[in-house]
Amino acid sequence: MPDTDQHSALTFVMSAHHLLDVVRQHLPSQETVIRLDGLARTAFGAAEVATGAALLFAGPGPIFSKIGGAALIVHGVDTIEAGNRAWTTGRATPTMTQRAAALMVHASPIVGDVVGRYRRCNRPFEHASHGQ
Repeated sequence: MPDTDQHSALTFVMSAHHLLDVVRQHLPSQETVIRLDGLARTAFGAAEVATGAALLFAGPGPIFSKIGGAALIVHGVDTIEAGNRAWTTGRATPTMTQRAAALMVHASPIVGDVVGRYRRCNRPFEHASHGQ
């Protein structure tokens, strides 16, 4: 055994697999991580509401600061609500803003069906490198 600072030391040798097993036992559960994320989202939402209120109720200023303040308050309340829901349930909860953005990104099922039919009809003409 090596000598460290006049005290004998013990050296542990383990594989990466065994080390990962040891570390994995001490990681928090997914539910705990989601609850902590919900708590953080609630705090950030409160900060958004405070910033929005400061912009909205500040002295006379440009109308854009009032509109921005109102938007921050609405978004902050939405974030607080989603954070509280995640904190209490332990399940990931998107905000209404996230849901609206997801709906804008994805096409309707009807459009997806039409595109899918067109793609199946034209499959013989695709190059082999494009896949299935």
